[in-house]
Amino acid sequence: MNFRRFLYFSLIGIWLGLFLSACNVIAYLNEDSFYTDGGDFDLARFPLIKPYEVERLSDDDAGWWIGFQLPPEERNIDYGGIRNVSKIAIEDEIILAYTPYTNPTVNRVYFHWFVIIPKEKIETGFEKESDFQDYIQQHDIESPNWLDPTDLFHKFDLTWCLDWIPACQ
Repeated sequence: MNFRRFLYFSLIGIWLGLFLSACNVIAYLNEDSFYTDGGDFDLARFPLIKPYEVERLSDDDAGWWIGFQLPPEERNIDYGGIRNVSKIAIEDEIILAYTPYTNPTVNRVYFHWFVIIPKEKIETGFEKESDFQDYIQQHDIESPNWLDPTDLFHKFDLTWCLDWIPACQ
């Protein structure tokens, strides 16, 4: 009888351990909800470096979106965020992003390459990749590790962790 009781509780313990691992309870140890919020039913979301995040509305053609946080007079960009983000890299708490987006009906210069440095309150964009490369080299970044936003969202959705999230390091 003691063996059956031992086996029964052992199986429950194993099952509970597997269940908690699958739910990735460790990610919830992060006290900051900014890093644990996955969005709402019509909004996909994952965090970058606080306060920056990537969002996508289910019925929006803007694709993945990174909103700017600084007032317009403190950046060289006169629009509110990066639309249709197709590549993201995080290097030493510096956010790098690329978008192919242009709007042929609007007569303006569109930046495609972006650098966001939250600690230094920098949000800047570049029209040419060569200018972007020159700028990031000043911050000791030679070759960014570009990642696809959709892949990042799926990883975050499954694990609640990304390499730059404090509780996941």
